[in-house]
Amino acid sequence: MIPGVSAIIFGSDQEVAGVMRAVQRAKATKSFSWVGSDGWTARSLVSEGNEKAVEGTISVQPQANDVEGLKEYFLRLNVKNNKRNPWFIEFWEHQFQCRYPGAPRTPFNGQYKHQCSGLEQLTDNNIEFER
Repeated sequence: MIPGVSAIIFGSDQEVAGVMRAVQRAKATKSFSWVGSDGWTARSLVSEGNEKAVEGTISVQPQANDVEGLKEYFLRLNVKNNKRNPWFIEFWEHQFQCRYPGAPRTPFNGQYKHQCSGLEQLTDNNIEFER
């Protein structure tokens, strides 16, 4: 190994964890300087047990800002006014644990015993918005 090689790595935490384990097995922890993406640099799956391999990693994290008006828009959605999303009925059924009238039985809604009334409403109390 050439000491001091810089490597930019884009990947998921699972993939990069495997790379870091391989680096440790090869006793090459001092051979690389890592530049990592947000897909793995803040994930414990990568760092736990691989501390020597990831030491000194530089992380590139995109700035994340709330989209103004998105929460209000989303909370106004229902099956009747959101026809453009073909998976919205599945989301609705899962969210309210009911079968939407006319929706086909699927592996995802088969366990729901009651039908959706159409009066269900998304609220701050039944939807979690992450930052």
